[in-house]
Amino acid sequence: MKNNSITIETISANSLIQWPGRNILKQIFPAVRHLYASYSEQIKYCLATLVVGAIFLGSIFIFFVQLAEYGW
Repeated sequence: MKNNSITIETISANSLIQWPGRNILKQIFPAVRHLYASYSEQIKYCLATLVVGAIFLGSIFIFFVQLAEYGW
């Protein structure tokens, strides 16, 4: 397992309050980029699985609509 240098504590409410003049987005974006870099392969696999599942379910839906409209 990878040792992530950015933890939940880094983007917690306490750290956001410590620098009131600093933009909140400037604190959150590096953490999001780091999480994406750490899990980019898993994110790609998850998105590919969702797309294939959506195509599969869409084709089943179209099949049942055609079946209900024209019969077997």
